Amino acid sequence: MKRILLINPAHSWIWKMPNAGIAYIAAVLENMGIEVKVIDCQIRKDYKQRIKTILKDYSTVGISVNAGTVSSALEISELIRNESSQTRIIMGGPHPSVIYESLIPRYTDIVVLGEGEDTIFELMQTNNLSRVKGIAYGDDGFIKVNPPRPFITDLDRLNYPAWHLFDLKNYTFGSVQMPFVP
Repeated sequence: MKRILLINPAHSWIWKMPNAGIAYIAAVLENMGIEVKVIDCQIRKDYKQRIKTILKDYSTVGISVNAGTVSSALEISELIRNESSQTRIIMGGPHPSVIYESLIPRYTDIVVLGEGEDTIFELMQTNNLSRVKGIAYGDDGFIKVNPPRPFITDLDRLNYPAWHLFDLKNYTFGSVQMPFVP
């Protein structure tokens, strides 16, 4: 069985919210029969040790990155590279979509450009990256950028987010002291 580790990097914001993008990606992967583990670094303070401990069990790691989590994401990526240079790293989110040139190949092997639900489905089914729309990747010292993937217009076709992979009691928003999701 394929296994993939999804990581939500740490940030310094006061509020803590589960990552909806990771929850949707995890749902796609689970629907494909892939075992998914989520490490949310904003909740799990021992995340570096946890990643080191379980990394050997995963050949692919996905990291969601936005402007507030860049430094943590890069640190995590370097940790993965140092611990297991053969692990395939896929980054997604708004930040890598814009600056993929500065991330490949040092921090990541593949950047998902834009929405990731259909892209991750294809990535997990093929080794021929040239056929996967909506990605940038390294190839023989060059960065290749494939044609863009169309936006998902029928949102009802998406799987329900895999919130069961998050310990929802750990998320609060301002004065709201009860579990919630975005």
